[in-house]
Amino acid sequence: MRIHEILPVLPFLIAGCDAPRPRPAEDAGAVVVAVTLHPVASVVESVGGDAVSVRTLLPPGAHPDSYEATPRVAEALAGAALVVRIGGPADQWLGDPGEARELVLTRGMRLRDAADGHDHGATGNPHVWLDPVLVRDSLLPRLTDALAEAAPASAEAIRARGAAYRDSLTALDAEIRGLLRDLRSRRFVAAHPAWIYFADRYGLEEVGALHPSPGRELGSRDLARLVEASRSAGVGAVMAEPQLGRAGTAALADELGVRVEIADPVGGPALDGREDYLSLMRYNARAFARALGGGT
Repeated sequence: MRIHEILPVLPFLIAGCDAPRPRPAEDAGAVVVAVTLHPVASVVESVGGDAVSVRTLLPPGAHPDSYEATPRVAEALAGAALVVRIGGPADQWLGDPGEARELVLTRGMRLRDAADGHDHGATGNPHVWLDPVLVRDSLLPRLTDALAEAAPASAEAIRARGAAYRDSLTALDAEIRGLLRDLRSRRFVAAHPAWIYFADRYGLEEVGALHPSPGRELGSRDLARLVEASRSAGVGAVMAEPQLGRAGTAALADELGVRVEIADPVGGPALDGREDYLSLMRYNARAFARALGGGT
C-alpha cells in the first residue's frame, strides 16, 4: 500500500491497531524533517543540529527494495515540513508524501545500472549514498541548502555544520582508501546490487548478485552461471546483508571456497558501529577489507 492510499484512512487504521510508537520529544521550534533512509537521516541530523527534528521512515531491519508503507509511516509524516528521499527504487514504497516539500536527492543525477543486468528501470541504481564522495559532492550541498531554507533562522549554523561535515567525508574517503589499498582480491559477489558505486570509487568489482532485483533470487541456471563467472574472475568473497536471508550467501561462499562477510547498506540507530553514516561506512569498509584479504 502506498502512502497516498493510507493517508485518507489513517484515523481508522490507527484506531484498529496498536498506537504508533512514541517519538522522542521534539524541540519547540525545530523543523520536522522526515527522511526515508537511516544513513541519510544521520547526515540530516549532523547538518541540521538542533534546528531540525528528524524522523526516519524506514524501520530498522527493513529492506528498502521490498518494504511496504504502514500507518506508522503516515503518522511520522504528519507535520513534516520537508521530506528527504533518495529517489527511485530505494524509496518508491513511500509514494506521494502529501503536503510536505520534497527533496529527492538523486533527481538530476546520472545513475548507473549494475553490470550484472539489475534493472532499476529508467532511474538507474539508487545506492549513491554508499559512495561518500558522491555524498560529499552531490548530496550534501543539496541537503545543506534545503535545511537552510527550511530553517532560515539557523541557516548560518547549518551551513557551518555542512562545511564541517564535508571535511569529515573527505577524511572518511581517505580512511577507506587506506583500508582497501592492499587486498588479495578486489572482486566479490553481493547479496543484492547495492555496492556498485562503492566498488567503482575504491577499485573493487561486483561480479554478480544473488538477489538481482527486489524479491527475486537467482534460479538454478543463473546461479550456475554466477558460480562459473565467479570462479573465472577469481572472486575473493561473498558479501551478505543483514536485511536479507543469509543462507544463499553462505552456500555460495562454501561452493566457491571463499569468505562470507556482512556489509550493511542501511544500518540503524541501535546497531553498534552502524549508528550514523560515518560509522556505517567505516563498518562496511572494514568488512570488505576482511573479506578480500586486507586485514582489520
